[in-house]
Amino acid sequence: MKNYFCFILFLSGMFCACNHPEETAKELTTGPTVTEKIVQEETKIPIEEAYFGNSDFCKLIRLKYDADGDGFLSDSEREAVKVVSWEGELEASAVEVDGDSRELRGFEYFPNLESISIAKANQVTIRNHPSLKRYGSGEGYIAQTVIESCPELEYVGYSMSGGSLSVKNCRKLQRFWAHECYDGLGTLEFVDTPELHMLFYLSEPEQITADAAASVLFDAGIAPEDIKSERKTEDSISQEFGAMTVRWVGVKEQNILLTENFPLAYLDEEDFSWITVLIFDRTEESYNEAGNKGYNVCVEFEDIHSRVAFPLYTPVPPEEENFIVRPARIGKLELLEYSPDYSASFKVSWDFEVLYRNGEQETVIGCIADKEQYVCLKAEGKAEFYPSREEWEQASADRRFWQ
Repeated sequence: MKNYFCFILFLSGMFCACNHPEETAKELTTGPTVTEKIVQEETKIPIEEAYFGNSDFCKLIRLKYDADGDGFLSDSEREAVKVVSWEGELEASAVEVDGDSRELRGFEYFPNLESISIAKANQVTIRNHPSLKRYGSGEGYIAQTVIESCPELEYVGYSMSGGSLSVKNCRKLQRFWAHECYDGLGTLEFVDTPELHMLFYLSEPEQITADAAASVLFDAGIAPEDIKSERKTEDSISQEFGAMTVRWVGVKEQNILLTENFPLAYLDEEDFSWITVLIFDRTEESYNEAGNKGYNVCVEFEDIHSRVAFPLYTPVPPEEENFIVRPARIGKLELLEYSPDYSASFKVSWDFEVLYRNGEQETVIGCIADKEQYVCLKAEGKAEFYPSREEWEQASADRRFWQ
């Protein structure tokens, strides 16, 4: 009897459970799962020296980016930051500065950060940042800057600033610009930055190390006699461009090794087809003492829209094929851009002479001085000629630096 009663109770329990499955499920799922807890718990970064290095920098972060003032950076606070600007001592008006000389770091905690501007610091370290595009320093001094593995970095610039810089594994970096840094720049190192174009204006670093695929541009131009080249190893070249020394690494077997007379061998390939000779009758007919009729011979430099006219008196009407415009000498030669693995660009100032051929007789009827031409010499030995700076600048996307 006892066993029968227990069996009835068991069946009653089963019946109740089967008729209220939603209540049973509700009881089993009460409270967040492990995944839900992870989603619900926001990451909080303490605004402390252990994360950001410099104590003054921490003060600035609290002032500008800690919206709720709790001493931590929440996910939303960190994700809202697109620009970080640090002026060092110039921030004294906003925060009380203690003069902490430790490095500035922790930029990777701002995942959407695109631009960093630093004026004064002992050291700046930026590593593994996913979205940083621009880094700049102006009107100050940073003893050492280290930038590594920033896949979106495109621009680094120094203006009236100084210090040493090391940039590694930033393959999208396109431009480094130093403007009026005078004697403030130390050593510059660019490794695994094959798209880099460097421009120095009134700035001379102590030494540069760069990939041979990169290029250096000279705003004022460098005379060939001021260039010295020396091969250090099979894949490295050391060069002096005036007072600036560049060590190129990873140099290809087929490269451009500059020598004093290097570009002259290529200039003979130019046919000067961009120069045209036009002949016009004079508005009023004129004759010389010999009775020869006068004509105006115009030399037109088509792409720069300039003409130079010379008078000519001849007994027979001249034809355009009777005239030759040829270089008399090179007035000036300047290096504008150089990359060992790809190209070297020069500005050439020509002096031309204009000749008239009448049968076997040749007469120089005039000279044209200081006409500029731009030449790009490729590592494979090809020369490209441009009649104006504008066309040279626009000829390649790589030269967008000038624009």
